[in-house]
This record gives sequence, C-alpha cells and structure tokens, in this order.
Amino acid sequence: MAQDIQLTVEVSAMQKSFSILSRSAQGFALRVAADAGAGVLKKAMAATSPKLSGATKRSITVKRVKISGSGKGNQKRVIGPSYKLFMLRKTKAGKLRVATKKTMDQAKKRHVPGNVAHLVEGGHGGPQPAPAHPWMEPAFKASARAAEQKAVAKLMEMINKGADRAAAKSR
Repeated sequence: MAQDIQLTVEVSAMQKSFSILSRSAQGFALRVAADAGAGVLKKAMAATSPKLSGATKRSITVKRVKISGSGKGNQKRVIGPSYKLFMLRKTKAGKLRVATKKTMDQAKKRHVPGNVAHLVEGGHGGPQPAPAHPWMEPAFKASARAAEQKAVAKLMEMINKGADRAAAKSR
C-alpha cells in the first residue's frame, strides 16, 4: 500500500491522572498502549490476509518506529507483511504451502510477502494484469475502533498501576 493509514488516540481526558506518572513511566505506558492497539490491528490483518500459501498471514509483524524529535508523547507502529523469506512447496493436491524443516527438501519456490503485498492490495498492470484484492485497508477500517478502545483501556490500566505505586511509595 502506497499510503500511510494513521490511528490517533486522543487522551486529553486522562491528562490529569497521566501527569501523576514519572516521565519514564509515561513513555512506558504509551509504548504498552500502542503495542496493545497494534496487536488488534495485526490480528485483523491476519484474518483477512490472502490464503494461498499462508506465508503472508505468518509474516505480518508489528514494528516500533522512532519518531525523531517528537518526545515520548508520540508512538508509531508499522503493521504489515515482513520481508522474511519463505520457501514454498507444492502439496500432492498441487496447492502451495509454506515448507517446514521436515519438508524443506521439497521446497521449490521462494516467496517474500512484503515484496508483493502492495501488488495484491492495489492490483497491477503489465503482461499479466491482476485486479485489486484489498485486505490491509479493509482490515484496518474494520478494527480501528477496537484498536483505539484497547489502547485507551491499556493506558488507563497502566495509569492506575502507576498511581497505586505512587500511593504505596508515599506511605
């Protein structure tokens, strides 16, 4: 996919309780919350990914990306197929499957899902044109609200844990 899809979670209502946490605890809480929301999106993408060999579903990853000069308030995650190499083999029925250690000697085809995901998502022209089979964007749109709710719930959980620790220290 050529464009970035962004999910922004607004937490201004929690600002007062969030400020109780130390600076490092705030950063940790935001990282945990962003990872929780990204996990929801990853599961949705895996559920809608192409089913031909199963390599794309297995390759979907969540990667943390640093945003230079933004401080700890912004968290960015990249979710999608990785550039990991999968070896594919043909079954007796003629279907492609990911080769395991036991079946590696039968593997004939190399496949890197990250190299072709955008072509599957948007289609392509050329000598053998293919229509678009979108799966990443619909998965994002369907699960964005659930990811936001999970991130906010996780952030509230982390704030409550931090507040409990601060209260215990002050005793």
